[in-house]
This record gives sequence, C-alpha cells and structure tokens, in this order.
Amino acid sequence: RYGAAAERFGEALPIYRDVGARLGEATPTRSLGLAVLRQGRYGAAAERFGEALPIYRDIGDRLGEANTIRSLGDVDLRQGRYGAAA
Repeated sequence: RYGAAAERFGEALPIYRDVGARLGEATPTRSLGLAVLRQGRYGAAAERFGEALPIYRDIGDRLGEANTIRSLGDVDLRQGRYGAAA
C-alpha cells in the first residue's frame, strides 16, 4: 500500500518543518521517494531524493546522505542507466 504510505509521509513532513526538525524533514522526504520508486514513478522518486540529499548534507548525516545517494542509484538502475548507477 505504497499510496497510503506516501500519504502518511506527506502528512508528517510539514510537522517536522514546522518544528524545525531537519532530520525529521529529510527522513520522510526520502521515504516518499522510496514509496514512489516502488510505484515505478522514477521522476518523482528522483525529485524526492534530490530534496532529501542536501538536508542530510547540511546536518552532517553521512549515513542519510549515503542512503539517499544509493536510492538515486536505484532510480538509475530501474531506468536502465547502468553507467550512471555505477
């Protein structure tokens, strides 16, 4: 039920933004990307990962940064862009 999951992540996101929780903002943004990736919506997934990546970098979360870069690679793989994913 990826659509339902994406709705929940979308509901949480503005709350994290309102309270200024940057990690809380990055995590559901990436999770939204994962949900739409699993639905085959590659452009939307790449967009969400692209939004999450600078937040992880800004707050110094190297694991979040690495996971998001890997997720961008997953988008490339699923679209057959093997050179970009490597």
